[in-house]
Amino acid sequence: MHPTIDEQLEGIARLIDRTMERHPDDPSVDRLRDAAGTLRRVANSWAAMLPFLSWDNAAMRALLEKLDAKPPRAVAARARASAAAERDPLDVRAAHDENKLLRGLLAEVVQALPPGAAAPRAEIAAHLRERIARDPFSGRGRR
Repeated sequence: MHPTIDEQLEGIARLIDRTMERHPDDPSVDRLRDAAGTLRRVANSWAAMLPFLSWDNAAMRALLEKLDAKPPRAVAARARASAAAERDPLDVRAAHDENKLLRGLLAEVVQALPPGAAAPRAEIAAHLRERIARDPFSGRGRR
């Protein structure tokens, strides 16, 4: 199917580039340059978002489950309920909503950890570093 989403986004970015070339002294050129860059970043990352969110959700559920003895049981129960919720596995919005919920649960776990809980903090930090490395929208994500 053409034009693809990537092609459409790139086409819009090219239109913005042409506008900037025709009006280089316009005070809004910096904002247009940012908009074109954002469109290109979205074009290069949107297709990888669902696999990333699926990986991140599964990894966070596993991490929350592993930390079950340490955080409040209500936190782990909400994570299990999130995993059990019926959703279309190809629904990006649902995956994103679940991701927001799980990140919130993980934040609650971090806040509930006692000061000396080095091992759980290290596991959470390792997941967050891996998440940053894989995030396709950051421009550094693994493909």
